[in-house]
Amino acid sequence: MSERAEAERVEELCSTLDELLMIWDDRPEKTSVGRGRQMELPRLAVVLGLASHAHRLARAALHLSKAGMVLEAMPLVRGTLEHGLTAQWMLHNDAEALAGFVNAQRRQRRALGKAMLGVGWGELDEVTEIIENSEVIPSTGDAPARHFEQLCDDFAPLGSSMYVIYRALSGYTHAGHHIVDAYLVPGDTISIRIAPEKPLSTATWLWTLCAGCMWASRAADMLDRDRPHRQALRRIARVLRTPGTPDLHSKAWLRSRGVTRKAKSKSSSA
Repeated sequence: MSERAEAERVEELCSTLDELLMIWDDRPEKTSVGRGRQMELPRLAVVLGLASHAHRLARAALHLSKAGMVLEAMPLVRGTLEHGLTAQWMLHNDAEALAGFVNAQRRQRRALGKAMLGVGWGELDEVTEIIENSEVIPSTGDAPARHFEQLCDDFAPLGSSMYVIYRALSGYTHAGHHIVDAYLVPGDTISIRIAPEKPLSTATWLWTLCAGCMWASRAADMLDRDRPHRQALRRIARVLRTPGTPDLHSKAWLRSRGVTRKAKSKSSSA
């Protein structure tokens, strides 16, 4: 891509991100779930909560980048992508997705409780209660909920590309050589920059912010009976040249629906 073409693409993506944030701000205060869509209230809350946070992360990343802190914004870009895709995953999967999501949180609580016991933090009874109330009931949604790579694998063929971007951004999120390299000045002696080099291309991380927000917003919009922003989000998907609603891989679709059918057959025979 030529410098001129990239500059035009960056300008287009900046405008698109501004529009996505305006669309989210324009959402109705209450979501009226459409007819024919059956969703447990906890799963509804998870989708909307994740979608909301994706937009907050994107807005914060944009503020940092405008302040010249692009490297510092990369963890927020990564988070926007993760929250947007996870919102889509929760939307398109059935109860097992919610079970996997809850189990992941319970495993974290249990691990925290055990760590607190190990260092003597907190009252013994309170910490013990945290551990005892973090029982995990295994479900087929556990692996994707715990491992973002497997969650990405549930979307085909989009997921593998999104995981590559996620891994690239992880290099600028954790303490590692990518962070150190951004501050090093090439040469025979060790010299450190005051301001780090910018990671990735501007178009790449802007596109990622836009995609994460679009998938988050689309997940929330699909829950609404009136689909208030369907046309605008479809148009934005064309600008981003990516699906507005990622398709589930056939294995993921069958896994989810197969579990549902088993659950229904058990309940009907009871």
